[in-house]
Amino acid sequence: MLEPGLPARAPGSFLARHGNGYRFTAGPEALDLNRFRALVTDARTFTGRAEPTQALERYAEALHLVQGRAGDGLADTPGARVVFANLDDEFLEAVLAAAGIAVRLHRPARMLAPLRRAAEMEPLHELVQASLVTTLAAAGHRAEALTTYRVIRTRLADELGIDPGSDLQQAYRRILRVSAAPAGFAKATRRTGPGRRPRTARDG
Repeated sequence: MLEPGLPARAPGSFLARHGNGYRFTAGPEALDLNRFRALVTDARTFTGRAEPTQALERYAEALHLVQGRAGDGLADTPGARVVFANLDDEFLEAVLAAAGIAVRLHRPARMLAPLRRAAEMEPLHELVQASLVTTLAAAGHRAEALTTYRVIRTRLADELGIDPGSDLQQAYRRILRVSAAPAGFAKATRRTGPGRRPRTARDG
């Protein structure tokens, strides 16, 4: 399973005999976690250099490596739960940073998949849910963004007895402001540009 092309009984790269059993060994280059952390470090470096496009690419590559909760089903001791929870936090932090960049670059759709994954992992994490609401709206999915907000608002009330915090409320208000803008205003502004007036029927 680990090395499908390896001939029978040939020594492999990952399993070595150890006493009456086997020991699994893998170099740093074989671990997704190391690759994830290296890519996130690169992304932060590009962010610090004011190179957001390159930062977003590194974040996207890193987040693609994460398929769900770290150690899902294996956290059977308090120590293991702490380790895996910290790894999940690394993923959430990277998602939030990447989503902010994607929205600023007008490429919000790029981060919807990892954001949805993060929101499923942490249904009560207000920063993650607020980022999902904002990114959905920026990608043109306003109905889904509003539904997402209402779901998390109800969940917070039912499970924790609290109202949405400032981040969620601000994300909601931004959707309402955009929805309330005069139809066609943004399009006309982009088309005519500063210092030019829109063409009208009288212009011929």
